[in-house]
Amino acid sequence: MGKTKPANNNISQHATPISTDPSTASGKARVAAQLELLQARKQAIPDITLTTSLLKKVKKVPMKKGVKAKKEKIYQRALINSEKAEERVTKAQRKAEKKKMLKNAWD
Repeated sequence: MGKTKPANNNISQHATPISTDPSTASGKARVAAQLELLQARKQAIPDITLTTSLLKKVKKVPMKKGVKAKKEKIYQRALINSEKAEERVTKAQRKAEKKKMLKNAWD
């Protein structure tokens, strides 16, 4: 009696057979198929940059007085804080220079 090939139980039930479909093929065939699809899509879809009438134009709404005043107040506060921070930095620089001068005088 001849030997029979045992059934291969190691193959997953979800494994798919190797197909000759160009979308799953490797190499130049797959790239060529993708390029054809891209060219077909470009022909089907019009250039959006040329047709601006498709986009809805949004008008800029003027700010209300209360909102504008609140925003201005926030800007003023931010300006004060930045000036204080700048003053602290310059004060620290002056202090470091004085320390350096005194150290050189001591030596």
